Amino acid sequence: MKYIDMAEKITEGSNLSNTVSFRKGVAWALEYLDAHPDQVPGRTITESELSEAVENSSAWTDERDIISHFGIEVVPDPEPTNAEKLDKIMEEWPGRATASDPTFGEYLHNRGVKAPGGDDDH
Repeated sequence: MKYIDMAEKITEGSNLSNTVSFRKGVAWALEYLDAHPDQVPGRTITESELSEAVENSSAWTDERDIISHFGIEVVPDPEPTNAEKLDKIMEEWPGRATASDPTFGEYLHNRGVKAPGGDDDH
């Protein structure tokens, strides 16, 4: 399920739901959470839930069983953006990273960087 799917449920019944800015704000927040699952606030458990989990720990085969018991979904890490990938490549560049350096283009090419509209083969 995507968080954006909850937009109607969240705005339903609100005295502000008839305003465009309110609906856009809700949609923006939910779209952000869909794009950044690592930023979603975590679920808490009570002391008794934890005690029960420890008592039943022999029934589980791995950590994912325990986590899923509490209704927590494990999602993959978000893919880095192209800008983040390029920043990492720039940090790794052994020389001074400038476009005028004749080896810089080859360095980027060897790490899979494509120019806008660039050819996949060259």
